[in-house]
Amino acid sequence: MPAGVFFGVFTALFGDIPFSWLDVLLRAVLFILVTTAITIGPHLWRTRDVPAGVSISPRQERTVLVDRDPELADRIVGVLESLPAEVTSADPVSRSFVARTAGRWGTREEVAVTLVAGPDDRWTARVTSTPHWPVDADGGRGYRSVTAVAEHLRD
Repeated sequence: MPAGVFFGVFTALFGDIPFSWLDVLLRAVLFILVTTAITIGPHLWRTRDVPAGVSISPRQERTVLVDRDPELADRIVGVLESLPAEVTSADPVSRSFVARTAGRWGTREEVAVTLVAGPDDRWTARVTSTPHWPVDADGGRGYRSVTAVAEHLRD
């Protein structure tokens, strides 16, 4: 509500209060509302099942070009296992590989590598990391895992 409308309604309802007192009062109320919203707002919007002090890492994705060679599937599985991770699905026919990591502090993350036919004798490897449990505030293993897999596949 614009300040002028509020002043008019307030004055009409409660009589003629000097402008300076009303101005001071409104500024004080506005200050209290804004500082309260800044202080408790993030706590109100936090996901209920996430403990305090923990955040959920966003999904990370990287793409790299890799050479098309007969041992590529084995190489991808080896890279995923080096996280350390448990490879839950490796299907060279559909060109998709999925591993689940178990990190510190109960973190869980699913790392998926999907191969897409590219130009010449190369594949485009799409590496995706999706956290399934809360991870530490700096992004946890999500960012590090997806970067590590992408870098190892590129080599």
